[in-house]
Amino acid sequence: MDSSGAARRATWGAVFGVALTLRAAYLAEWHRTLLFSTPIGDARTYLDWARQIAGGDWLGHEVFYQAPLYPYFLAAVLRVTGSQTWGPRLVQAALGALACVWIGRAAERFFDRAIGLAAGLGLAFYAPAIYFDGLIQKPALDGALLSALLLVCARALTQSSVGAGLAAGLLLGGLALSRENALVAVPVVALWLGLARPADSLPRRAAAVGALLLGLAAVLGPVALRNHALGGRFLVTTAQAGPNLWIGNHPGASGRYEPLRPGRGSARYERQDAHDLAVAALGRELGPAEVSDYWRDRALAFVRESPGEWLELLARKARLVWNAAEIPDTEGIEAYTEVSLLLRVLRVPGSFGVLAPLALVGALAWRRDWRRIWLLPVLALVLAASVALFYVFARYRWVLVPPLVPLGAAGALALWRAFAGEPPDWSAGARWLAAGAVLALFAYWPIGETSGRALTHYGVGAALLDAGRLDEAQAELETAVAADPDFAPAHSRLADALRKRGLPTRALVEYDRALELDPGLADAHAGRGIALERLGRDAEADGEYARALALDPSHPDANNNSANRLQQAGHVDEALARYARAWAARPDDPDIPVNYAAALVQARDFARAVAVLDPVVARWPGNVPARFNRAAALSALGRTDEARADLRAVLGLPGLPADYAHSAREALSALGEP
Repeated sequence: MDSSGAARRATWGAVFGVALTLRAAYLAEWHRTLLFSTPIGDARTYLDWARQIAGGDWLGHEVFYQAPLYPYFLAAVLRVTGSQTWGPRLVQAALGALACVWIGRAAERFFDRAIGLAAGLGLAFYAPAIYFDGLIQKPALDGALLSALLLVCARALTQSSVGAGLAAGLLLGGLALSRENALVAVPVVALWLGLARPADSLPRRAAAVGALLLGLAAVLGPVALRNHALGGRFLVTTAQAGPNLWIGNHPGASGRYEPLRPGRGSARYERQDAHDLAVAALGRELGPAEVSDYWRDRALAFVRESPGEWLELLARKARLVWNAAEIPDTEGIEAYTEVSLLLRVLRVPGSFGVLAPLALVGALAWRRDWRRIWLLPVLALVLAASVALFYVFARYRWVLVPPLVPLGAAGALALWRAFAGEPPDWSAGARWLAAGAVLALFAYWPIGETSGRALTHYGVGAALLDAGRLDEAQAELETAVAADPDFAPAHSRLADALRKRGLPTRALVEYDRALELDPGLADAHAGRGIALERLGRDAEADGEYARALALDPSHPDANNNSANRLQQAGHVDEALARYARAWAARPDDPDIPVNYAAALVQARDFARAVAVLDPVVARWPGNVPARFNRAAALSALGRTDEARADLRAVLGLPGLPADYAHSAREALSALGEP
């Protein structure tokens, strides 16, 4: 038995074990918290999508708007584990531990064995890696795919580059279906495969590049065909590029994520908002690719018309990419450090602000071997540019970490060898240290970071509010407001929680604060209108609904509640139009079609009322108002047997309030049933 081979396997097994133990310990620290049990932001969308896939809807019905690989990965995990909380996180912990082994073995081939071990352990202890592996988000998959890609590329130094090309193409295709900007890495990897083994013949190197393209096409080709079949355009990944380009490149852009409509920073809204705003601007219906083209053209027009402002914005985004801060999206690492001692301990030494300067030191220390290692810094720089081209937050920036970790390990060991060697090389060590210090100063320069703690508690509170857990939602939203008193959407959602708990006067205080901070927040205007209506201040409520609809003509609450008032006032036609807009904007809310059907009954359009209520009753068979309204419409159409069936179904519901039971019996009696 090869003792050296056994020793290497034991070493990498130990790296895997350390990494997995750290990730499991981290999950154990916070698994009883609301953060663990309440998916927020994109996680909610991914889980909903995954459940549809796991339920048998593998193809879907629309052009992909979000990258599809992670939801399909989640669907497989849900089918195997049956858990949407522990299942994905444990699988991702194992993938993250494997990524540590893969990145270590890649670094071993790029540099040497000591640097490989340092890289593997470095990623194992890297705080953002542990954090991302615990989220229901794409970075865990991105990190594993990139680490595997780097290992394949490293093997191309000594093994057949044709096989490496095919494997790299498959991995890059998968990565592009998780992180679309990864396509910028294709020419870099192609160049690497063409140059990695200069002793190979030109045809063999060309075959390696061809194999790369073949692997890429094998993954992306079916997706392009699917998107063409459903949307009429060969989109190799998604139809999201245009809106994302505009979000990061428009007049007054901050370089971070900003929703197309204020207060609607969620994937649940972004696709619809991108479509509705584009359609309103062009005055005609648009397909998904045309919507993307519209936003892309607006972004490019901004670049052409204001090149100075755009270059200044691009420089600001480059600063954000290389800053030490983990810029939050819907959730931030700060909230998780509150519930994890491990993360608090590791966050300072295991941070991007330490990694990036060490990576620079590694690139400088090994510059004479640039032909062997150039892939790592070039890949990091190209990926950084692709992030800065759009907008910046931590999980987009995460793709830089796998190529930087081997360089960072090389930099750390270069400094150690320079200062602790026999004899020490003080001159080289000082130069490298000075270069790293300059980048560290740049990385730690303050950027006015949005509170990740506030964003996370806001996201959890909003999810709990949607689930009807009002007390817990209020507590989370109060925490968000305390963490960032100038966070307008948090004040608005806190007001929603207070209003739904029957505290409209207190809610108005929070709505007023939200609108003081952001007068363009349509949600706050609509919620304020509902609170005012509860207090009997109807004229003021009408004004708030009008302001909300001026900001967002499709706003579901403003349309539904103003339609209620119009219906009561006898303006049925206008009410019907608003109910239709509200229902289109929020198809999963049964109250809206119930109100819509009631207005149709009032307008004596009984057939349409039944058509509206049939899917509502099928989906929510215990919805009493839906049953009553459908019974009334059916009775008017002479379908008395069906009307009686609805009323009997109401009487058969457990826990039916006495007034509803009395009304159902009276209605049955009117239909001739004793």
